[in-house]
Amino acid sequence: MTRSYRGASGAERTRQRRARLIEAGYELLGTEGLAATTMTAVCGRARLTERYFYESFANLDALLVAVLDDAAGTLEERVRTALEKAPARPREKLRAALYAYVELTEQDPRIIRAMLVESLGNPALRARRHEHVHRFAGLVSAHARQHYGDALGDARATIGSLLLVGGLSEVTMSLAAGELDTSWPEIVAAIVDEFDALANG
Repeated sequence: MTRSYRGASGAERTRQRRARLIEAGYELLGTEGLAATTMTAVCGRARLTERYFYESFANLDALLVAVLDDAAGTLEERVRTALEKAPARPREKLRAALYAYVELTEQDPRIIRAMLVESLGNPALRARRHEHVHRFAGLVSAHARQHYGDALGDARATIGSLLLVGGLSEVTMSLAAGELDTSWPEIVAAIVDEFDALANG
């Protein structure tokens, strides 16, 4: 029989502690950076002991990867929802997906530092970032092939989607760093035009 404490089962309390550790790791990684995201700092921010850290994670890298997965999952959910609601026209689908990304990064700038900047400084995070880039590119590619059809082709869809996702990451970091004298509406318009030209070229 599973015991409960204050209405929560042991499994639920474990899930809650894990979520607190991930949120603490995300806050540290997204605001103070990789060097400040230590196990001690994470436990302190989550108000949990190291015993509970090891209850959910084998080591710090495992937590960092979970943080990245959680952030990427939030982004993917936003993008998929935007794609589902957008009009069934290729340019509108892409525009909606891009603005879903923009909206999230503006609402929670931590995601830029955690996913795009700090993830480059740790081998485990860098590998996971690579996986997420390819997964998001796969999502873009699948929708592109669906809406552009044979005009795009598999190889061109894959290449174009990787260029879009990878390039968007670089543009985001440059814009956040104040290196670009432009705005998101201009960026989104340029990306939509470029991808449309690739699909119809």
